[in-house]
Amino acid sequence: MIETNHVNTASHMTVVVGVDLSDVSEHVLAMARGLVRSIDDAQLHVVHVVQPQPLQHLAAGATRATDAAVLAHAEAAHRRLELYCESSVPHRGERVVLHTPVGQPAEELTRIARETAADIIVVEVHDHPPRVFHHSVVARIARTAPCSVLAIRKSTRAGQESVAATSH
Repeated sequence: MIETNHVNTASHMTVVVGVDLSDVSEHVLAMARGLVRSIDDAQLHVVHVVQPQPLQHLAAGATRATDAAVLAHAEAAHRRLELYCESSVPHRGERVVLHTPVGQPAEELTRIARETAADIIVVEVHDHPPRVFHHSVVARIARTAPCSVLAIRKSTRAGQESVAATSH
């Protein structure tokens, strides 16, 4: 007689995804959705960081902004993120949690990853500094993250992309 042990295949994964609400964010969200597609109990924490005005941030000397104008900007960003995810992440349901913290992208993404016990952070790398996820920001995330970091570069050549994974 052959006995087989039934193995519970249920699994859990928490993914923190950094987006800047640009057209390239759709690409990074698609990659993150692909990571969790076959996971029974997966959560995507989609994060759009609202950066405070540089002088206000330095003058306050704090990592969290309390100024009413900045908070209003964060609320508006949260509404934009909701609309963005409605079109980019079909059937969001309870599997998707939206975050719009005020602060610096590297610090906020790693903080949320720690608080959610994330398994991985997914971001898209940009070469040009005006973008939120410039390669230096991604390098800081990789150095300080409590989990692995998946940095995705959308190639300028059609049909090709580069993916670099960094383990903590």
